[in-house]
Amino acid sequence: MKRIIILFFLLASFNCFSQKIKLGINGGLNYSEIKGMEVTHYDYSGKIGFAAGISAEYFLTKSWSLKADLAFERKSNKAKYSFTELIFADPSAFGTKYTVKVWNNLDFLTLPVLLKYNFGKQKSYFVNAGPYIAYLLNAKHIVDSNHDPENNFSSNDDATASFNRYDAGLTIGLGKVFKLDGSDLAVEFRSNVGLKNINKYEDFYGESFETLNFGLIANWSFDWY
Repeated sequence: MKRIIILFFLLASFNCFSQKIKLGINGGLNYSEIKGMEVTHYDYSGKIGFAAGISAEYFLTKSWSLKADLAFERKSNKAKYSFTELIFADPSAFGTKYTVKVWNNLDFLTLPVLLKYNFGKQKSYFVNAGPYIAYLLNAKHIVDSNHDPENNFSSNDDATASFNRYDAGLTIGLGKVFKLDGSDLAVEFRSNVGLKNINKYEDFYGESFETLNFGLIANWSFDWY
């Protein structure tokens, strides 16, 4: 995690060489999945998460720039299944249908380093792409069920040890910049495609887990140099 923070501030400190640097803050929502987790006994699907952080953009020319975003990002998935009670020890409950809901929330500190191309008459449109690295801060495995409520059949367990700490992959995005008085507001559709296995117990499950998300991000930035 320290290496991620150091790399971000190194990119932000290039002002002595650049034509212009912009600093900013960003945030938005994402829809994420953890590919490969369907090998477990839950039928997982994607879930809405969020991201928020800071950015630094170093302009090489009017059209080309390098951008780095240091962000807290939650990637999640969910599952839901129902079953019928077949235990004869409690005749009053026999045949009752119950529902179990499961969530996995993985919180990352993420740093994409992007090559950005600005185009259009006022350079108000852009595409960007580049690698990202991420550090897993914590992971939660949450279970909620209406089965046996007297014994509180619910849990919120720390699952951090089940995952590899580092993730890496490719970030791609496109968006539009709106000029404000002394600052810019950019809206971007972005996808992070995980290329690294985050499953710490691949030998047990027999599959690797990779993250995948799609996000809508707003970035407010201003000229720093």
